[in-house]
Amino acid sequence: MPIVVVAIVVVVVLAAWRIQRSNKRRHDFVPSPVALNDPDTNSMRVDMDPIATPPEQTAEIIEDRQAYDAADDLLDPHNPRHDEWVREHPDMETDAERAADQGVEKLP
Repeated sequence: MPIVVVAIVVVVVLAAWRIQRSNKRRHDFVPSPVALNDPDTNSMRVDMDPIATPPEQTAEIIEDRQAYDAADDLLDPHNPRHDEWVREHPDMETDAERAADQGVEKLP
């Protein structure tokens, strides 16, 4: 009997968690500005435009800022334009030169 009660409680908790998680809206819908400014628009039916909710906007901003594109990192030795950039900037010290100056075999 106690196992049945525990199983029911677990199922209820998992169902509540699943419902809560699925109810998170990623977009809200607002009336279209064009429809609101048009006098011929039927007031019973207005076109709606989706806009991202603040949590969704925040997630997009974080994703954009944390995205790493090796093609943009000219200091990355794996970048195809790295050698060209090093040649164009002779005043910059390479990793090998820095390691030699510090007396280290190889920098991490």
